[in-house]
Amino acid sequence: MTDAERQIIEDYKATFGTDSGRRVLEHMKLRARVNWCSVSEKVPIEPNRVIWNEARRDFVLGTIQNVEFDFSKEPVEEKEKE
Repeated sequence: MTDAERQIIEDYKATFGTDSGRRVLEHMKLRARVNWCSVSEKVPIEPNRVIWNEARRDFVLGTIQNVEFDFSKEPVEEKEKE
């Protein structure tokens, strides 16, 4: 992981680690319908709607992944042998 990647994850954690940040993230999850299914046997499939819903869901899930990232489980990079 580069220093820039580490910094952006730390920024996500700082932003969404506050009470207001957690409220915003919960709102984002509702708006992106993270726990909803895009395809159902009861509803006709609209390809563009499915693409739109999955894009919103992916954005929010990526945010959650960054907020929940555990640096202690990050693989240790071996230094190159000279």
